[in-house]
Amino acid sequence: MEKKIVLLVPFVFFFLSTPPCGSTSGVSNFKVIPIAIKLDWYGAQTYCREHYSDLANINNQAQADMIAPYKGWIGMKWKSGQWTLSRGEKKAVFNRFGSGAEASDGYCAESHSATEWHSHECSEARIFLCEERLNLVQEEKTWEEALQHCRELQDFASPTYTYDLASLANKNKTVLDRVALRPYEVWVGLRFMAGEWLWMNGARATPRRLRECPDQQQHCGAVAHDAVRLKALNCSERRFFLCDIKW
Repeated sequence: MEKKIVLLVPFVFFFLSTPPCGSTSGVSNFKVIPIAIKLDWYGAQTYCREHYSDLANINNQAQADMIAPYKGWIGMKWKSGQWTLSRGEKKAVFNRFGSGAEASDGYCAESHSATEWHSHECSEARIFLCEERLNLVQEEKTWEEALQHCRELQDFASPTYTYDLASLANKNKTVLDRVALRPYEVWVGLRFMAGEWLWMNGARATPRRLRECPDQQQHCGAVAHDAVRLKALNCSERRFFLCDIKW
């Protein structure tokens, strides 16, 4: 059954850090989106991944300061004797838990105040904080060059993250509405391979307006300027492009 949920997105904050000297390709934006609906932690994680990038994964003090004004689930849970991040289930290297926070299986993290996080049973329904790391790169490149550019990006705020051309299979129009698309197409991670359209994350794409058997050169996918339609273009054309966190 299709679920329709009204997005309540009052604010988007940006964390911008300065890249190290000598670096040539990097991103450092961290956008936090408070969601004013209540879900359990796993439901919140699914929601954020479908509409944005993930629950807010906090890796350092600067990012913690950005979520400080808000309450809600964040991307951290207790697993195998340690706090782990939602993305990749890596060990969390930063937290703001108070001394009385429960640390055991079945507990997840909540941003509670400007100075302290709480832990609650993951099954509780709470509001939550998503993060968005979709990046519009305003350089005109071929599809292959754009793919290479995204994969070489380094996130200076979260150095363990890797990027790819954006796979938009589960992202609705609200994602693209926040990206200032130009009056022409923008490359995304969509390619015609082995007789079918595939996203870079491996998901099959079934957009109605893409040909099942496109012309020989039109094997690369782009988002049209209306931010709704997907189009097949010649892979050698030069366009701006969208990068996103790689799962």
